[in-house]
Amino acid sequence: MGSLWRVLVEFALPPPLLLLALLLLPSPRPFRRRLLATVDRTLSLPVLGTLKLAAVAQAVTGAALVSSARDALRLSSVKHIDIATPSATAALLAKRWRAERNAWIATLAFLSWLALARVTLLVRRLASLEDAVAERARPAATAFLAGAQRARAGASEAPASPASAARMTRAGSGKKAS
Repeated sequence: MGSLWRVLVEFALPPPLLLLALLLLPSPRPFRRRLLATVDRTLSLPVLGTLKLAAVAQAVTGAALVSSARDALRLSSVKHIDIATPSATAALLAKRWRAERNAWIATLAFLSWLALARVTLLVRRLASLEDAVAERARPAATAFLAGAQRARAGASEAPASPASAARMTRAGSGKKAS
């Protein structure tokens, strides 16, 4: 049983925590896109035939959670008053503490895999919304730049009237127009 918890702690817990931390850190859009693609590929790795890594990890950590919670509840129902010797009481309390610790570890592992799946979905939606905003903003930015270029080109042409020529001359020499 001890080796199974070691596998859970060393292999089932660090990947989702690391990937969650990377997904939640503020980063430039190209880096975030590559990271999202990497996380998607990682969660979609086929394990046990057609099952994906995320589903298998959630099932394994969920089973560990149920098992450890059952053990912790079973040991918490035993009263240490029933046991006469202090060493037996200490042994019972150690077992209870270990079962509760394992339940918390399994809870963290299970919830971290669930959170990773949900955050990945939300970051994917954010990326698609950013793409949509960028597509809508691109024509407006192009039109704005074209209008600015036309305005610069129009300013370099000769003034239409003598009054506007006089204003441009006074503005260029630094004198105030009256």
